[in-house]
Amino acid sequence: MNIGRAYSVLFVWGLIGLSGAAAGQTGANLKPAFGAITGVVRDQGNLPIADATITATKLNDSASLTAASLPNGVYVIHDVPPGRYSVMAQKQGFRDFTVSSVQVVAGQTVDMADITMAPVGAPITNVAPGGFWKRFARAYADDWHDRAASGPEPPFRGYPAPESNPPFPFTVWPYGGSPVIGQPNTMLPPLMTALDNGPNGEKWLATNIQFYGWVDAGFNVSSSNKPGFSNAPAAYFVKPNTVTLDQAAIYAERVPDTVQTDHIDWGFRFTTIYGQDYRFTTSKGVFSDQLLSKTARMESTP
Repeated sequence: MNIGRAYSVLFVWGLIGLSGAAAGQTGANLKPAFGAITGVVRDQGNLPIADATITATKLNDSASLTAASLPNGVYVIHDVPPGRYSVMAQKQGFRDFTVSSVQVVAGQTVDMADITMAPVGAPITNVAPGGFWKRFARAYADDWHDRAASGPEPPFRGYPAPESNPPFPFTVWPYGGSPVIGQPNTMLPPLMTALDNGPNGEKWLATNIQFYGWVDAGFNVSSSNKPGFSNAPAAYFVKPNTVTLDQAAIYAERVPDTVQTDHIDWGFRFTTIYGQDYRFTTSKGVFSDQLLSKTARMESTP
């Protein structure tokens, strides 16, 4: 007889994503169909940098807009069409500074965090030590502590969601099955946050491909002292008194953009699962007899 699970541990490395850009308040002088990007350029001594060139490049068509910073370091890029942009600051004698992903919404001003530029030949202080793993850990910490940037809701087509969060993590659930037509893909897992803000962030963003997944493990305490799968088929925990890998799942997907109406978009999803739960799926097909077969090992299949 199986008494049941005493404790379960769930490690998730891509379930809930964070927004790739910060959005500010609505600008009073904005044209309704456009947004704006503003911020301050400083040096490593926190002094303003004048005449730095700020370039916003749209990721899907490479169209760009530029502005120059004022003596107080402030810059404003006006009349920015809605979309996702990379923002680069350039100034002779300083290293280029790039923000990989900034989302611009019509009627809103994106208030960027201060851009800190390092002189040529000086150490780059705006790159986190440890590279990818440091960015990955920071993305997880931001996600765990709910430090996602606030801002306007992204545009959508159709009716608004019937529920608002909290307590639900999403108003339109983005996992499983197919994406909701007319709703934007707002999921940015911590793994993709780390990649998008790395050296090749713009290339990752341009592909619109995401990788995420999770690892779910647990253990059970049972009155059974028999070896092997002695609790089967009466209990979910078929192996008594054992630490079990339930699932190790990996997703690779490209969610089509169904908000826009100017072109036909495309998408895909590849998944794989490894662990005990695999034997309770029909990953090999509904006619594979997979649920009834008596395999003695955990398997994996896409």
